[in-house]
Amino acid sequence: MGFILFISCTFNICAETGKPYYLDTVDGKVAKVYGIPDITVPKEYRRFLQQFGNFFHAYTTARIADEYSHITEMSTLAFLDQYPTWNDVVINPQYDRDDSWTEKDHAQFKKALEWFSEQSIGYTVRWSY
Repeated sequence: MGFILFISCTFNICAETGKPYYLDTVDGKVAKVYGIPDITVPKEYRRFLQQFGNFFHAYTTARIADEYSHITEMSTLAFLDQYPTWNDVVINPQYDRDDSWTEKDHAQFKKALEWFSEQSIGYTVRWSY
């Protein structure tokens, strides 16, 4: 099956109402917003929602596993904080980087993660072991 990395949105469930919600700023204060908003990922970022390839280890376990080997998911913001340099991706021959994944793809993936991290809805990056 190989290594899979994907991005999904997450919602909290209110313990009082049982309804999904997310936190957003309403009238200058952080508040629970109930329901599921209309979500549309920009077209240029959709290709990053589900990705395959052993070289994605360089984005996950190579950066995170030393201290957090049990983690296979994190917020897009936390993932972005651990984002490797292009050289970190390229110099790891054990990850069999596909030559179709370029430095431009690497930079665009980072832009996508920045967009996801700026949204009110929580987005999560998950990956296989």
